[in-house]
Amino acid sequence: MELKIIQDTPEPVQETLCEICEKQFSKYVCPRCNLRYCSLTCYKDMRHADCTESFYKQSVTEEIKSRDIDKESKNKMLEMLKRLEEEKAEEDVLEDDEYDELLEKFNDLDIDNADPELIWNMLSEKERQEFRSMVSKLDDTWHRFDLPDYIPWWMIIQQSRIQDMTESTSDDHRIPQLPDNLPDFNKMTQPSTRGSPHLIWNMIHILATYSYLMRHSMGELLEDIQDTVHVIETVSAEILFSTAASCPFGSIHEVIDDIVERILRFQEQSSPAKRRMAAVTARYDLKILIIHDLLKLVPERKRAMFDFWHALDQISKKRKKRSVGLAVRKLYFYWAAACAFEDMELVLASLRSILSKIEIEKTNFEQDREAAQRAIREYQKAGSTAKIQEI
Repeated sequence: MELKIIQDTPEPVQETLCEICEKQFSKYVCPRCNLRYCSLTCYKDMRHADCTESFYKQSVTEEIKSRDIDKESKNKMLEMLKRLEEEKAEEDVLEDDEYDELLEKFNDLDIDNADPELIWNMLSEKERQEFRSMVSKLDDTWHRFDLPDYIPWWMIIQQSRIQDMTESTSDDHRIPQLPDNLPDFNKMTQPSTRGSPHLIWNMIHILATYSYLMRHSMGELLEDIQDTVHVIETVSAEILFSTAASCPFGSIHEVIDDIVERILRFQEQSSPAKRRMAAVTARYDLKILIIHDLLKLVPERKRAMFDFWHALDQISKKRKKRSVGLAVRKLYFYWAAACAFEDMELVLASLRSILSKIEIEKTNFEQDREAAQRAIREYQKAGSTAKIQEI
């Protein structure tokens, strides 16, 4: 079955040129002035300086409100922020040049269908090291959410493709094997409802729930049945454990926001020590991690949905509870949908688009916060020196 309707990214943004360089299509919209831009370099262009500078000023203002700082000191602090921003501009130019070189290298290659080994061989040693470092950092970031060391099966599949698909590994037994007979989605639904984007949005939410649940339990969904059910009840309260007939989401972006908030809420409930994770950076990090998993799970949706359904079905036979039985039936329905939807490229493109926006938002936020913190430290240092001289 071919998916017909997914319009998560507004068309005007995709078709409109960047208002700064006027060469590339715009990918982002400034939340302050609605300027459409294509990259971080264009975002920081002098023609957009008034808007970006106001963002820095707002960040610093909150830090200095409670401090006894005169007008002259505040002006000095803003000057320091401006100086730091000018220093970063040169670094951004270098980063964009490296990105353009990488795009040129793979310009004539169909990345989605190319042999992973061919792609790996085309990378320089430096690029390979950066890739390994990126993967390592991604794994380390999961540790921030108090999740154990665990490599899920969808990562094993990816590694096998990069190395050699003909070689079996000791971890291959962890990869869910589909049964010979798959559920027939056409027998469960009317033709008019099969192309609804609501099915896709709910399916994405279920896959994200499965991703977190697998990492939380280290893949052992049946080891602690009570905990597994508790996680699903909390994280999938609006889907698998909901009795509402309507879809609570209007886009994939809303799906990601909802799953992240529910995971953070679950962690706060399970341990008061985890409440510090409710920071802005934690939300950015968790969104990025979830989307990275979804980009691997969507192509493997049949295995993932079957594994999730099979585990919960076994739990329902041990734990006689009406809500769990309803969740099992819903999972079976969405497993059937996963088997029916053949083309999910629009969904993957939407996820990549959301990921790019979140990454650039996180980068901007971290740079602004770092600049504000450095400016405050400079002020405190200058204040301490003045006091010593006064004494």
